[in-house]
Amino acid sequence: KLLDGDKGPNTGGMGAYAPSSLANESLLRKIQKDIIIPTLAGMKKEGSEFCGVLFIGIMVVGNKPYVLEFNVRFGDPECEV
Repeated sequence: KLLDGDKGPNTGGMGAYAPSSLANESLLRKIQKDIIIPTLAGMKKEGSEFCGVLFIGIMVVGNKPYVLEFNVRFGDPECEV
């Protein structure tokens, strides 16, 4: 958050920590089943197989993961942790 005390809008690049208690086994399986596997299958089907870093920015709301962005680079500061 922009301000002290968890106040203000969310901001990018402010830091990261790991492991996150939010990322439990159930959520990780859901991300793999609903996002990662379909994404890679779709890329393969379209002839766009990829070799390299595919960073998926995900936001979780009510235990449901949503894709915010795909990047072909490591996330920062995420890769630092």
